[in-house]
Amino acid sequence: MHWKLIDYGLVPRSNSKRPVALKHASKEGEYTAPEVLDGLDYTEAADIWSFGCIMFEIATKRTLFPSYSALFEYMQPAAKERVENELKLVAPFDSIVWIALNLDPQGRPTCKWILEELNERSEIRTAKMNL
Repeated sequence: MHWKLIDYGLVPRSNSKRPVALKHASKEGEYTAPEVLDGLDYTEAADIWSFGCIMFEIATKRTLFPSYSALFEYMQPAAKERVENELKLVAPFDSIVWIALNLDPQGRPTCKWILEELNERSEIRTAKMNL
């Protein structure tokens, strides 16, 4: 099975890195990266953030940031422990999700790194099943 995740609700203008509509396809912005909410320039790292949110939701059937206020709470240092505890629910992908949800866009992994990590974990799981 192959999945493609597209359109996290950000529609960039042709020559701009600024979003046209923050809520276009994402209800209350539950997949919107902090730098986008802050009105800063954004890169592909915003998609990595969205991917992390979606991975959490697939694993738990819950939205990690159901509202902007929940995301703004996460941006405060005191809330990190709550989110860290919730990420334990998405094992064995918790470390991937945690890195994808790095508040610093430059600290988020690349798509290539995520794919390599997922492939490696899949190979390990397959090897264990064959024992």
